[in-house]
Amino acid sequence: MSFPESTKFQLIVVGAGLTGLACAYEAQKEGLSVAVLEARPRPGGALHTLGQPELLLECGPESLPSSPALERLLRELSVEAIAVQERKAFKRNGQWVAYPQGLRPSDPGSYASMGPLLGLSARLRLQGEGLVGRGTLEDEPVSEFFTRRLGNAAWEVLAPLVREEWGADPAQLSLRSAYPALWQAENQHGSLSRARSELSAAPRVTFAQGMGTLIDALGKALEGKVPFGPGQQVAALQRKGAYWRVYTPRGLLEGESVVLACSAPAAARILRHINPQATALLNQIPHLPYSSVHLAFAQEQLPDDLHDVRLWEEAGRFYRLSRTRARFPERVEAGFEVLRLDVVGEAARLSDTALARLALGQVREQLKLGENARVLRSWVFRQVGALPQPTLGHHRRQGLLESALTRLPGVFFAGGPLEQAVANAEQAARKASGFLALQKAEG
Repeated sequence: MSFPESTKFQLIVVGAGLTGLACAYEAQKEGLSVAVLEARPRPGGALHTLGQPELLLECGPESLPSSPALERLLRELSVEAIAVQERKAFKRNGQWVAYPQGLRPSDPGSYASMGPLLGLSARLRLQGEGLVGRGTLEDEPVSEFFTRRLGNAAWEVLAPLVREEWGADPAQLSLRSAYPALWQAENQHGSLSRARSELSAAPRVTFAQGMGTLIDALGKALEGKVPFGPGQQVAALQRKGAYWRVYTPRGLLEGESVVLACSAPAAARILRHINPQATALLNQIPHLPYSSVHLAFAQEQLPDDLHDVRLWEEAGRFYRLSRTRARFPERVEAGFEVLRLDVVGEAARLSDTALARLALGQVREQLKLGENARVLRSWVFRQVGALPQPTLGHHRRQGLLESALTRLPGVFFAGGPLEQAVANAEQAARKASGFLALQKAEG
């Protein structure tokens, strides 16, 4: 993909992450003339795989949940996904406790596997989930929902998995927005157990050569069909006749429609001069930064470990420690291991040196490493504002945002969590195509 020579398009997509590229892919299949603009020098957004000699490192997420939309896209791109199987553990009362394989907060069918981790009264409480009445709150915090339906002990087991998925404090997350299927199941069936056959969670998937495989495949599919402008941060939009003027450092493009496939804060900056209401609503969607620190060791210096992923909270900070070679053997040269520590929130803003020091300290403490275990090399990757948070009231803000954007005909927002990226992309492409068809019919 290269920067467009033409300046007028039926659709301009702002943002070349997974959502933006998938949106452009779907739109060009419909025969639309499309251009993609990206503030960074490369496409992919949070999905980026760094190739080093005898080593592959994920700079951002290492997997994403499968979905019908993602499966369709992968089939069309001839990309093979690999289901991720991980041995996880969480820290309880200072001890590491192994999770049962397949336990997911979004999958009520997996809750029974928690039984061995619970006492008798907690197991009985879990089995009695179907007797619990419906909630009375319009928008209930995730932590309160799970505690009310499953009991305190079961929630203590699930809480680290929720933190791993979202990063934020579960007391601030909206159940109906973070786990809409669970919210709907309780309202329709009065019980999660009665709806569990409808709620089986899809497995998380990755790719043999890393998450960048999907971005590369989309880029190849768009090559020669959809122009791409890297390093072009969109500053503003302006309506001019039947077109939206899209201003960038290199000048402007004109599009009959625009999809903002970027983060809410980035979309807010673009719209600030033309729609204050949409700008205010977008700025109300919190986005957490996170950083990942990768530490390479000689494998012989690390103890054997039954856990591929460890989750814990300390001093108000949530950590996720994973072993790259143990999970993806082909990505690390034989005889070496790479430990990855994910840090979410304000701590993720520390300097590279401070983050590397923090990671090494946590690794030594949690794995009981001796001082002779030497870091051979370290890498720090940052994802600023990469974790949008569906906090309480999120569904109302979304409704108001949709209403506010109707005052900008042909402008659509497609931002959101990575889990919904491909589905959001398809929806945005359909909206743009429908809008253009209506404009043609009326014109």
